[in-house]
Amino acid sequence: MGLKGDEFYQQLENDLKQLAGEAKRSDTFTGQLSGLLLLSGPEHPHIREATDRSLAKLRAWKEDESGHTFVIDKDFLKPFLAACESKSTKLTVAALVSLQKQLANDAILHRDVIAVVHALEQVEKLHDEGPQLKLLQTSLTLLQSPAITQNEDAIAAVLGICFRSLANAKNTDSVVSTAAATVRQAVALVFENVLTINTEKNGALAAISPMADAAAGVSQTLSAPGSPGSDASTSNGPLSSHAATAPGSLNAALKLLEDLCVMATASEAMLRWLKAPALPRSFVLDLLDFVLANHATVFRVIPAFEHALLVRISQLLITRLQNLLDPAGEPATHTLELKVVLRVTRTTLKNFYLQLHSKCGVFIEALLAGSAAGCTLWQRISVMQIIRQLCSDAHFINFLCSIYDVPQDSKVKLVHKLVLCCTTTADDNTGFSSGHPDEVAVNAVASLYQSRAHGKDWHMDTDYGQASLEVGGAYLTTVAIDCLLALVSAFEKLTDIAVEDTPATPKAQGSRIPVTTEACTVTMTASWRAILGTLSQLLAHSSGEELILNLLRGYQLCTQACGILDLNEARDAFLSSLCDFTLSAVDESSLQAATSGLDVTSPSSAKGTRGQPPDIHRSQSGKAEAGEGMILTPKNVQALRTLFNIAHRLDHKLGSSWVLVLGNLNTLDRILHSPRTTTQEVSAGPAGSLPADLAILATAADQLFESTSRMSTDSVENMLTALQTVSNGSIPAAAAQPGPPKLFALGRMVETLLFNVSRIHSLWPTFLNHLMEVLGNQKVAVRIAGLDALAKSTSGILTRIIKAGPNDPEGQVDESAVENMLVASIESLYSEDDYEPDIRKGLLRIILQILQRHGEQLTAGWLPMLRLLAKVPQGDEVEVIGLAFQSVQLLCSDYMSSLSFEMLQRSLEVAALYGSQQMDMNVSLTAVGLLWNASDLISKLHSKLPLEAVAADSSSPAPSPSFKIDAVQYEELIRQLFGALQGLSTDPRPEIRNSGMRTFFTVVVSQGAKLTTPVWDELLWEMMFPLLHTVHHISATSSKEEANPEVLGKLRGVSVKMLVHHSRNSEQKQWDETLVLALAGMARLLKSHLPLLLTFPAFAEGWEDLMKIVESSMASGRKETAMAAIAIIASTVQAHGSSRVLTHAMWKRAMQALHVGIQAAACPGTIVPLQARLDLVSAISQMQVSLHEVFDSSDFLQIFGWLETFIKHPVGQDDPPFLSGTLPAVQKAALGMLPTFLPLQLPDLWPDLIMTVLHITDPSLLESTLGHDGCSPRSHRTGLSSFSMEKVVDLLLQLYRDHAPWQAKATTFAAVISSLGQCMALRYTAYAQDLWRVAAGAFNAVIAAGLPAVNIAFVNQETSMPEEAWPSLAEAYRLFLLGSGEQPEQLPSTPSNLRNGMLPASPSNAKAYLSNGPAALDQHHLISGDSRNSLKAASHPVGAAVTEPSEVDSDEALGTSVSQMDAELEAAVLDTLTETVLVSCANMPSESRQQLVSIVDQGLERGRARNIPNSAAGSRYTHLCLRKMYVLCSRGAEASGAQLCLLQVAQITLPIFLARCDTILKAYAAVIRAGKDGLDAMQTDELLCVLEILATMSISSAVADAALEGRRHLQALTEVRRKREDHVEQGRERTHLFALYSGLCLCTSTRDVRVSQLLQDVLLAVGEELQLA
Repeated sequence: MGLKGDEFYQQLENDLKQLAGEAKRSDTFTGQLSGLLLLSGPEHPHIREATDRSLAKLRAWKEDESGHTFVIDKDFLKPFLAACESKSTKLTVAALVSLQKQLANDAILHRDVIAVVHALEQVEKLHDEGPQLKLLQTSLTLLQSPAITQNEDAIAAVLGICFRSLANAKNTDSVVSTAAATVRQAVALVFENVLTINTEKNGALAAISPMADAAAGVSQTLSAPGSPGSDASTSNGPLSSHAATAPGSLNAALKLLEDLCVMATASEAMLRWLKAPALPRSFVLDLLDFVLANHATVFRVIPAFEHALLVRISQLLITRLQNLLDPAGEPATHTLELKVVLRVTRTTLKNFYLQLHSKCGVFIEALLAGSAAGCTLWQRISVMQIIRQLCSDAHFINFLCSIYDVPQDSKVKLVHKLVLCCTTTADDNTGFSSGHPDEVAVNAVASLYQSRAHGKDWHMDTDYGQASLEVGGAYLTTVAIDCLLALVSAFEKLTDIAVEDTPATPKAQGSRIPVTTEACTVTMTASWRAILGTLSQLLAHSSGEELILNLLRGYQLCTQACGILDLNEARDAFLSSLCDFTLSAVDESSLQAATSGLDVTSPSSAKGTRGQPPDIHRSQSGKAEAGEGMILTPKNVQALRTLFNIAHRLDHKLGSSWVLVLGNLNTLDRILHSPRTTTQEVSAGPAGSLPADLAILATAADQLFESTSRMSTDSVENMLTALQTVSNGSIPAAAAQPGPPKLFALGRMVETLLFNVSRIHSLWPTFLNHLMEVLGNQKVAVRIAGLDALAKSTSGILTRIIKAGPNDPEGQVDESAVENMLVASIESLYSEDDYEPDIRKGLLRIILQILQRHGEQLTAGWLPMLRLLAKVPQGDEVEVIGLAFQSVQLLCSDYMSSLSFEMLQRSLEVAALYGSQQMDMNVSLTAVGLLWNASDLISKLHSKLPLEAVAADSSSPAPSPSFKIDAVQYEELIRQLFGALQGLSTDPRPEIRNSGMRTFFTVVVSQGAKLTTPVWDELLWEMMFPLLHTVHHISATSSKEEANPEVLGKLRGVSVKMLVHHSRNSEQKQWDETLVLALAGMARLLKSHLPLLLTFPAFAEGWEDLMKIVESSMASGRKETAMAAIAIIASTVQAHGSSRVLTHAMWKRAMQALHVGIQAAACPGTIVPLQARLDLVSAISQMQVSLHEVFDSSDFLQIFGWLETFIKHPVGQDDPPFLSGTLPAVQKAALGMLPTFLPLQLPDLWPDLIMTVLHITDPSLLESTLGHDGCSPRSHRTGLSSFSMEKVVDLLLQLYRDHAPWQAKATTFAAVISSLGQCMALRYTAYAQDLWRVAAGAFNAVIAAGLPAVNIAFVNQETSMPEEAWPSLAEAYRLFLLGSGEQPEQLPSTPSNLRNGMLPASPSNAKAYLSNGPAALDQHHLISGDSRNSLKAASHPVGAAVTEPSEVDSDEALGTSVSQMDAELEAAVLDTLTETVLVSCANMPSESRQQLVSIVDQGLERGRARNIPNSAAGSRYTHLCLRKMYVLCSRGAEASGAQLCLLQVAQITLPIFLARCDTILKAYAAVIRAGKDGLDAMQTDELLCVLEILATMSISSAVADAALEGRRHLQALTEVRRKREDHVEQGRERTHLFALYSGLCLCTSTRDVRVSQLLQDVLLAVGEELQLA
């Protein structure tokens, strides 16, 4: 390797110094002694001197800065040349090393090369190993130098040195081996220089010259300028700087080649050019092989060498080959030479068959002769090895075919002979040719292949001598098989080249024979039977894995070649034979029909013997099904893989042969899915996984179908047709197996479709045709499998199209067309009448699956899908309808927003069809909900457009997912939707029509604001009101009979019937519910859109129709309809009453309708349900709240009348019983509503309102028969009870006292007092009721509130003065305090509930009315202190000890408490009379005063005449009346102004009082006379009370005069009394005692101390008045 400039010169200086040092050591004594011993003179000093001169020259050049180049001339080389000529080993080696460096750096000039060569020849004479080895290295370097390429003699000299070193027997082994390698390299360098020179001369490789011009080319080359000696001597510069123009190397190479051929002829003469002895022939032949193999271009490019090849070398080889392969010779002695000759022959044929041309046949014939059976085994093996290498060259085989096999007149078919040679050799050694296969031989061959696979190939040199004859024969068979496989591979390669027409040029081959289809066809036609016979026999009897792989590879290549060449017979024969070794025998019956039409030649027809059946182990029998399990051998596995490879390679050529491939694949699928299938390998995978071989097969099978995407359309169609054939053949067996059938061929068809979506239009008809066959199968499981396949295919195709990118093949497909094709196919299948119901259900599931997975991307598929879904409701299969409706539901809920206008219409039609179908109620109900949702969607789609959007042309393209509809489209859709809902609203099934009705009105209400006038007109007069009339008519005329319940089924033999609620157990009740919904819908509509509806001229007629229906519904007596009718009015009034939207005519008509309803609802024994009546009351309230501002007097009076009616008749026939102490619901609601109707804006109505209440406060309206506890035996069927009237009294008091103006109070005072008096009179007929107590308390409050108003009216001289107030007042007091003269039906001393230890049932008992009173009235405040004290004093007579009971029974205490409270209430009423009425009676007529005072006086007699329970009867009430008379008499001291009436009352009262006292005194005197004094305690107490009052009472003079009128003697006495001074000072007197003096005297004889004492006090008072005491 060359060095850089400075580095090289530095190294050169070092070499010179080393050389000088070695020469110096040689001049020493030791060196000279060594020289003497070596018989050499002292020649080294000149070496040292030359070295010094060279060093000096080199140093001078270094010091010179002129920059010129240093030249190594002959003087500079002298020390090195001299050292080579010396006999010193060290000096020689050092010199050779330095010269080698200089040669490597091209530093030696041309003219100095000869000197260097001569120096090397001198070194050759040395026999030491070191100089010899260095000499060989330097010679090789010299040959590499450009300086020697022009010098033929120098090349010959150097080559001679190398050859002589190799031939010298005295050299050591290392020198010989190095010399052999050097010779090889030197020869190679010579030929490389030839090629280099030729390239530089011509600019490129010259074309191969014709053989006739070879000699002329050589002569021209040798005589060309630049031959040795022409200009070599004139070149003084470095050899590398000159272009090589001399042909020295070319001549040298030719002469070298000639000498090699001479040596190869076994001549032992000295070589003239090389000047070297002959070398061994084997070495020379090997060297010749090396040259031909590595420098083939020289023999192709240069004519001289081509000529030498054709004339000299080929003749030499043919001769030697024929001699060596002669069976008559002694081949054992030529073993090595034969190997070399065969090798050179192989090289010659492979590299130069184009040049040799016809001579190739001679070589091949010689080789075939050497492989004949008569030759030795070693020779046959050697020849077959060469043939194997030759057969591996496809272009060489093509050359032989073109020259020898293709021409029809050719007598020698070399390629066919090669095939027969291989097959014959294999068949003979394995016994196949004799019909007795040698299994041992086959196994031995398999073992050799297995060893080769493990890197232990069998070698002739090492293994043949130790191997047995059988092993040798096995190896021969192996080589023959290799040759056959090589030929097969060459055929296949040539076929590919011929078909593709893009052949590759053979390596280093100048030209080639064109590869034609004709040549390939001729060759395969002639040879395929022989090849198939041998391969099939070997494969049938072999079990070695590696051998099987190679044989199957041969199968694959042959099949591929035959298929490509359209040799269908050969192709099918190979496929059929291959299938015998796969799985076809597992179920051959399934493929018999499929393969019956194929003309297949079996292996037996090719060889005359039938191969053995495939080596497949079965668990039971020779014909196993997939479910029985199998053990697959490696042969089966590899055969299947080969079959897959063939299918991949010949996809476009298989045609009908796909049946063979796919039949095996179908069987493989069944086997792979069998849980008992395994292989002979040891599985290392996880538990439950497939063995590796099976996994590989499964993957290979999958890859076959994946690769269909790269196949042509015709190929895929053929494949699908074959799959159809296989599937039809396998269906019967698959259906017979237990469990779901495994239709693998059908599944593979689906996979094929999915991998070829880009051309689905061409493939789908085949699949659909087969699918129809599957769906028509009688087995349900088979049909299900077909449906699954259809589902997978459609979903997969759509998925791939959707996910495909723009650059993917699937992305180029028209998605809309594919969608339409797929869905239309499903539609057509559904329309078939021959299919079973399970098919239709399966198809509908597929539609649902498409919607679920691809609904968002569907475009053209909607139309056939909707057509299909529209067909389903026409049938009568419930399950089918339900399944189809799932798709409709999904469509309407998720995808309707993305549909076009036309598809929206279709979808609404479909939804309506499912709503009207009669088979599945749930479907119909859900369909109604879908229509409801659709209305919202339509509204949203319409709202996306601007308000001024103009209707678009109907021919506009389909909308995008962001779809919008214009106004025209919106109206069409909404009309269609309303029509569908109207139809559903009259469905015969109540659930459906109710849902439809509800949805219909809901949609109308929600969409009403967007509807135009034409739509409203159509909606109101063509849909809504006709629908309302229809439903009302059917509801009124339908049957009332209870319908028989539907039978749901049987349980344990007993029919199970549907439970129907009693409110829906008849046709009329069911239609009533629909009518209710219709009326409720109308109510919502009026509430939301009444202002809009009023703009329509015809709405007044509609309102009239509606009110008629409302009237009829309220009067029908059916609860729900009545309530719904009432709700229309109530909700409408509530929503629009305050806003003045309702016109006067409308609400007047509404009130008229209410009046009709109330007349039916508020009458005795009404049939209108309770809730309806409550709603009526509520409606009245709502009308008042909303319309009170527009009401007039007649409206209020009508409402008052309604409420009065409801309060009087609150109970209907069907009302539930209510407990005592509670109000009927209607009555309670009406009573609660009355206080809200205060006529604040119309005060003139106050009397009417109060009179309305008074009409109810009439005891005669109470139930005729009352129990002691106030509960009617008929549970208050008439509705007005004592308790309810108590509430009325409370209400009356509230209105009168708290709200009514004074004018109304004055006007109604008489009526109110009269009514309350009637109620208080119940004290004597229904004492146990609290009504009289409540009335008494209210009576006191009314007097307190109304009497001032009455007086004001008299004072103001009102036009209508309440003259009747005073008689009514007197009558009321008389009824309560004295009674009407009627005796009660039962007057127990204590109420029954009190005797039982219970308070009255009514929440307002006497104590409550005394402590709280009606309307928070405290009755205790109405009793004056004097009266209360009087009552207390009356309860405890004078002298009586007042003691508190320590222990009192609880019942007695409760009764006593109630009696005390009743007494206090009575006292309060009496107190009101004396302290309120008779105090404010200035406007009262005298007669009325007289009546009132008489009532108090008559109270003294009531205790004797009437026994009133729990009253202040007897002595206590008498005492109270006496004291009240005393109070009345004591007044009148102020006899002017407003107090004048007090005097008048006192004047009226005193005579009556004195008469009463006189009567009491005389009665007691009579008792005294009778001797019964003290026996009547009541009489005694009464007397004591009178005496006590008389003892303390003093009156005014004006009052006393009224008592003394007509008694002149007393008047005179009184006049005398009044004239005294003390009388004037006191102003009061006791002169009234004069009138009682006689009675007092009569009682003086009493024996009662108390009477005597009080009587004494009274008489003393009389004496004081007379001034006697």
